[in-house]
Amino acid sequence: MQRHRLVKGLALWLALVLPQAIEAHVPAQSIQLTTMQGKTLKLSSYRGQWVLVNLWAPWCPLCYHEVPALNALDARPDVTVIGVAVDYGTDEDSVRQAIERAGMRYAAQVLGGNRTDPNAQSKRIGPTLFYPTTYVFNPDGRQHEVIVGLVSVERIQAMIDAWRAMAPARKPGSPTAGRP
Repeated sequence: MQRHRLVKGLALWLALVLPQAIEAHVPAQSIQLTTMQGKTLKLSSYRGQWVLVNLWAPWCPLCYHEVPALNALDARPDVTVIGVAVDYGTDEDSVRQAIERAGMRYAAQVLGGNRTDPNAQSKRIGPTLFYPTTYVFNPDGRQHEVIVGLVSVERIQAMIDAWRAMAPARKPGSPTAGRP
């Protein structure tokens, strides 16, 4: 019973306090990463699409749980998912194995480094206090939301619908840029 209360309390804290602690609001046009294949990836090249930058760790069970939803979202023409592996130590092969084992089919994968390293690629996106954490950028290239915890297709669709409803003059169009 005590353990159950502790878990509920932690979940409540994560839901209420943690998202407010992440106030980076980094514009997409300023974020540039290097993929695992050595290619330069500019978030600004995805303007016109929703971009989900998912920070995950190979040792994180919740991170694997959300892979089917992220794969489904990445398959949509208006959404791109970029996976950023964090806190994997120095073993890059463990990240590649984790990606393969989990069946991650995202547009790009990035080795984000250790979250305590001030020069890590993941720091360009924003702080990570919990895994998974997903930074969501709207088609205008602005940070729209930070999701601490699991991503679901329904949550992202509701977010997209609400964003479109807030600006009736905005016409949902096809993505202006393909995937680099």
